[in-house]
Amino acid sequence: MSFLLEDSDSHFFIPEILAALDFTETSWPMDFVKDEPLIVACDLNTKMLRPPSDTEAGSRVTEAGSILKKSKRAATPRVRNKEKIELLRHEIESLEAELESLQRSKRMTRVLTTSDENSVWKGIASRQSRDRERALRCNEGLKRRLTEQQLLTKSLSGVLSEWTSLPLPSPTNNTINLQD
Repeated sequence: MSFLLEDSDSHFFIPEILAALDFTETSWPMDFVKDEPLIVACDLNTKMLRPPSDTEAGSRVTEAGSILKKSKRAATPRVRNKEKIELLRHEIESLEAELESLQRSKRMTRVLTTSDENSVWKGIASRQSRDRERALRCNEGLKRRLTEQQLLTKSLSGVLSEWTSLPLPSPTNNTINLQD
């Protein structure tokens, strides 16, 4: 039950609730209750049920006779809400700091990824450069073969033109006449 109450409230209410339910120290199965004294129903302390007076609450009387109230009172809902708001502000600050650090690490990861991507692109570029050099060498070899074939074609055409310009051999009697 103490998880529903504030720490200052649990000191006042839990023993009274247990006493109202007729629990004793021996009937309660948990060990943590043994540390706190139980108030038996017939032994109720009226001071705990009513708000403390100024003199009972630990206030001091000054020499002039005025009463100085104790600075620490039981937490009112307003004070508890202020404390919760302050805790939430601290939590917001810590979460914002964590968010900023995560964003920084994400940026650093992006930079590292970009450098990795650059190395990938460098690999692709070097492979393409090697392919280009190989293609250029292949083209040079093909051009040489083409020029050699062109020279061969010119020389063969020259030989052929010389051959056609030669006089034809005259028919001789040595030839066999197939019509006979």
